[in-house]
Amino acid sequence: MEWSDVRIFLTVARSGTLGSAARALHLSHPTIGRHLSRPPARLCSRERRMVSY
Repeated sequence: MEWSDVRIFLTVARSGTLGSAARALHLSHPTIGRHLSRPPARLCSRERRMVSY
């Protein structure tokens, strides 16, 4: 997971809507949506090893 994704997720959670998060981050609404719809499979290999047996 990239830090920019964490920042976007946190801003959406705090602001309550994609539109207000987009304005706060100076990004477009579709860009925010794309970042949030990325699959969680982007975890680093260390994190994957921790959850797999």
